[in-house]
Amino acid sequence: CMPTDWSHYGPNLGSCKSNIISDLEDSIRKQDPEDIVISKLARFLKPHKRSSYYGGDIDGAVAMIRTLSDRLQYVFQTESKPIQNKKAYMESFFQNVMRSVSTLISKKLVPSWLDLEHDNKMNIISNLFSALDESAFLLADFVNRPEILEETTLNIGRKIWYHIRMHSN
Repeated sequence: CMPTDWSHYGPNLGSCKSNIISDLEDSIRKQDPEDIVISKLARFLKPHKRSSYYGGDIDGAVAMIRTLSDRLQYVFQTESKPIQNKKAYMESFFQNVMRSVSTLISKKLVPSWLDLEHDNKMNIISNLFSALDESAFLLADFVNRPEILEETTLNIGRKIWYHIRMHSN
């Protein structure tokens, strides 16, 4: 990646991306299955997998999580492609979102966050937590009875209580 400009700290790598992030973005454009793409993203971001990332990797990863969550919401609303066990599918999807987000907010990625301009950073952070929230609500749509699902990663511990409202006819 060639820096677009220089700051007094050094090269600006905020728009640089790893080849894997670019390949995953292509997979999304090709309509590859959501669970496959999010799994590959989680593996790419896996702690201790790489020594460094670019600011563009963070931006691209967050955009992918958001896009995949939006796409799944559309798929489930329109039933455009049948998914056999939606609850298990969404549990797996959500686990990979949690793993990805956990790495994105880890201390290891602080230097990559510093590649980003302040306004862009704030927008990415907002999108990151919005995408996490959307994914959790998608999972909640497929829980048939009140239950507690717990997913804990290194940087995120979250218990999600699902209270399913019973509709009477």
